[in-house]
Amino acid sequence: MILGDVSPSGKLAQTIPMRLEDDPSMLNWPGEEGHVDYGEGVFVGYRYYDTYGVDVDYPFGYGLSYASFDVTDVRVAKTGANTARVTATVTNTSAVDGAETVQVYVAPGRQEVARPKHELKGFVKVSLKAGASTTVAIDLDERAFAYWSVRFHDWHVEPGEATVEVGVSARDIRGAGSVRCGSAVWTT
Repeated sequence: MILGDVSPSGKLAQTIPMRLEDDPSMLNWPGEEGHVDYGEGVFVGYRYYDTYGVDVDYPFGYGLSYASFDVTDVRVAKTGANTARVTATVTNTSAVDGAETVQVYVAPGRQEVARPKHELKGFVKVSLKAGASTTVAIDLDERAFAYWSVRFHDWHVEPGEATVEVGVSARDIRGAGSVRCGSAVWTT
């Protein structure tokens, strides 16, 4: 890898903040009387940083490579009442063979409960020769559009518009489509 014979293609599984004090858990640290309250709820990691617009050193899903990739022709198609298939074209735009991880995030529309700006709901890693292209497909089930509802004691899909984002990190979105959830009518 160091000599360039193989291109790295790993991705960060967490966000690297600019300062430790930027981490949402610091609001509850060190706690009181030996007890730490984990009060972040669903707003942990990239869900917190991206929702509240906090600058970071390296976003969730970031990675380095000797190769470069374009992700284009993003399409979102209904496959069921609250399911969808996301497709995109991935092109290795470099002179080096490599691999890219295409990430799919769902951004809920207006919600009655607090939800993150977007959440990772699917991904696929694709290896491509220099200059090659391929189409990737990622299926989103109903849980991709749902949240855990305390009121319903179940996963719940809130009716309304959701945006499906396709990118190579949580902060590098290359395309998007929208769907109408919670009803039989979807738009793309």
